[in-house]
Amino acid sequence: MEMEITVRHHELPEKVKEYAKNEMAVLEKYFDRIVSARMILDTQKEGEIAELTLHITGKDIIAKEISDNFTKSIDAAVKKATTQLKRYIEKRNNQ
Repeated sequence: MEMEITVRHHELPEKVKEYAKNEMAVLEKYFDRIVSARMILDTQKEGEIAELTLHITGKDIIAKEISDNFTKSIDAAVKKATTQLKRYIEKRNNQ
């Protein structure tokens, strides 16, 4: 799986980028046919935003989360993406 992390409007510590990569890598255990995963990390007045996009053949899964720090946002976005991915796998297997 190809992984990309984009940070907008500021510099982010390498530690947080590595954390995001590790969290995205966990998604492969649920579905090994993920083509790419892209996470955009941004700071807005609402808070720290993590937007995760998974590209799967024939479908894109998008999860966005806002919280008071990047770690919480990353965790929540990955959790949302995992839920959507499990639903997609279940539907695909039932066809």
